[in-house]
Amino acid sequence: MKKILHLVNKEGALLFLLLLCGGILSCGLKYDLFWDFVNYHYFNPWAFLNDRINYDVGAAGMNAFFNPLPDIPLYLLIKYFNDYPNFICFVQGMWFGALLFLFFKIVCQVVDTSTRVGRLQVFVILLVGATGWSTFMQIGTSTNEIQISVFIMAGLYVLLKEMYSSKQNKWLFLLSGLLLGMAMGLKLTAVTYCVSSALAVFLYYRRLERPLEKIFFFAVGGISGFLIFNGFWMYILWEHFQNPFFPFANEIFKSEYASIQNIRDTRFIPHTLGQFIMQPFLLFARGFEIASDGDGYVSESRGFIIDYRLILAYVFFLLFILYETGNRLFRKRFAFDWNTPSGFLLLFTLLSYLIWALLFSLFRYMVPIELLLALFVVKIIFLFIPRSDWAKILYISLVNLILFLLISVPFFSESWGSRKMDNVSYKEGEKISDYNGEKFIFIEEVDIPDDALILFYEYPVSAVLPYWFDFLEKKNIRGLSVWQSMYITTDKGRIVDYYDYNPKWRAMRREIMDKHQGPVIAVSGGNTQDPLGILEKMSCRGIPNNMLPLILCVPPELEHKVWKNFEQNSKTFQKNMEEK
Repeated sequence: MKKILHLVNKEGALLFLLLLCGGILSCGLKYDLFWDFVNYHYFNPWAFLNDRINYDVGAAGMNAFFNPLPDIPLYLLIKYFNDYPNFICFVQGMWFGALLFLFFKIVCQVVDTSTRVGRLQVFVILLVGATGWSTFMQIGTSTNEIQISVFIMAGLYVLLKEMYSSKQNKWLFLLSGLLLGMAMGLKLTAVTYCVSSALAVFLYYRRLERPLEKIFFFAVGGISGFLIFNGFWMYILWEHFQNPFFPFANEIFKSEYASIQNIRDTRFIPHTLGQFIMQPFLLFARGFEIASDGDGYVSESRGFIIDYRLILAYVFFLLFILYETGNRLFRKRFAFDWNTPSGFLLLFTLLSYLIWALLFSLFRYMVPIELLLALFVVKIIFLFIPRSDWAKILYISLVNLILFLLISVPFFSESWGSRKMDNVSYKEGEKISDYNGEKFIFIEEVDIPDDALILFYEYPVSAVLPYWFDFLEKKNIRGLSVWQSMYITTDKGRIVDYYDYNPKWRAMRREIMDKHQGPVIAVSGGNTQDPLGILEKMSCRGIPNNMLPLILCVPPELEHKVWKNFEQNSKTFQKNMEEK
């Protein structure tokens, strides 16, 4: 009993320390200048909790139809603690600490922590895992990749431990499947890890006592977890759009609100066998070029990315294949024992990488892969330490260089951007607001007229709706997309807004505008087309905020009512916009 309490105390202390470190890191980094946050991570949970699904038409584009559940915690933090931005950042960063703790638990399944070398190995693995680009750059952010990775790594830990338990428990297989299914329920991109874990369990069926029973409970857990977190949303989407995965899989469900195709982001995936084979090198090379040409090959980020993990793991794996081939040919056996926790984790990682590369090839989605790659890279480095003193000196020098290159990734690479917590400007160095960083979200106060219909041009803009609703108490406003260039299609050679092109959305927009009796204003995220000829009749200026540029346009007769300091700031804004 004392040993159990001692273990609980030690692990509890470690968990507390990691949660604290995650929170403090998040407060310092404030990594959340995301297009997606302004577009839908803030809007979606608000729309769901206030029964506005499809009431604000097209406000966040197709992203408005993603499951809002993972965004609800951050939305509630903003709603009740917006005046305490560091508290919100701290709570968001705790997810990173929880992820590292679960990764630690997995590492301890394959590394002997009873020795000093083993404990050093664990420390280095955690350090390398924590500093990968996709993991570190999402600390405290609203992308939810770290959050769903917590569920993935928890499910993987339970599964790994139970696979190699002397007495396997079917209910723990159910729990493992439940956790992994929940991750996919929260965000469909977790399908990568659900499929790879299912394949790994199936391929390792000989390790299972009564394999059909264990696989059945694992599968039931996965399906149940998915439905618990996503079943309600699938029902809502079916009720509104006759497609439970709207706007995806529409070749199957054929909703009239979307094109008859299976929408999929193919910007980053390899399109040929050669590209697939060379993908780690291509992604690495594009990380250098992205800063100059803005192609976005490895991520939505337009920053400089330099991370050697994928290449190093790829080279190590090729050497491993050659080494094992030689063992098989000359020694008639393999040196590596696949029937171990390390073997199971390696298979899971390989399957996850293959599925990720074919479906997404997007760095943001590879947090669990990145962590597990750190485990194998460091284990291999420690495995081949030479015995000769001179060789050991040279080897350790090379290893220190490699570890420095891996651990320094956050220092040399660029993030998506940090939230501004000081004076806001549209032009570097020019103050046009008295904002002093005392809010997590700041949008300069404006007097939005009652019963206003807000026309949206150019995403991202939907963040103004929950902000004005919650903090200005504007309960009777409504958003309506008019023109955007994020989701476009072609019609007889001309580029058109998809929401305007689709008859269902076009009819809905026309009906809303015809029935609306109150004032009409507009919000834009940048330079835009004006197909209805409305903006040219309005007076426009920027709304200072700590996210992304927002432009508010109102009829001339309302401009002095809406903007209390209109005369003071309008000239500054106009000058900045002309220069941009």
